[in-house]
Amino acid sequence: MPFINETVSDADIDHYGLPFKKGLLRYWTHDRETQRYLWGGMHENPAYDDIREGRFHLFTHGILYVITIDPGEVPTTYKIKPCRLEWKEILGIRPEPANAELRRQVLAELKEALLVYGIDGMENKYTPDRLILFGF
Repeated sequence: MPFINETVSDADIDHYGLPFKKGLLRYWTHDRETQRYLWGGMHENPAYDDIREGRFHLFTHGILYVITIDPGEVPTTYKIKPCRLEWKEILGIRPEPANAELRRQVLAELKEALLVYGIDGMENKYTPDRLILFGF
C-alpha cells in the first residue's frame, strides 16, 4: 500500500505516540500497511531573518528520523499551474542512518512520501497540479 494523505486520528496519536493534541485536525502522509509515516513542513521566522527550511519527521525501519531540507526556490503563489516545488539538499538527518545503504533507503522513502505529501498533506487541495523536484 502506498503513502496517502490523511488526518491524524486520536487512535493514531495513541498508537504512534505522536506529539499532537487530540481532536485537532493535523495532516500527515501514512502507509498503514508498512507503518511508515511523514509529517512536517516549512519552518522560518522572518522577524528574526531565519533561514527557510523544511523539517520533516519520517518514521521508517522502526526509527523516527528528523530530516531538515533546503527548499531551494519556493513559489510565491501556489496558484501557478503546475506549481513547482523544489527540495534542493538535505541539511541534516537525526539520527544519522547506520550505513550508506540505509541512508539511500531512507532518502528514497522520503522522496516517495514527499511526492504524496505535497506542501502540507491536506490532500493537496492547494496544489493538485504540482511538479516536485529533488536535488538530493
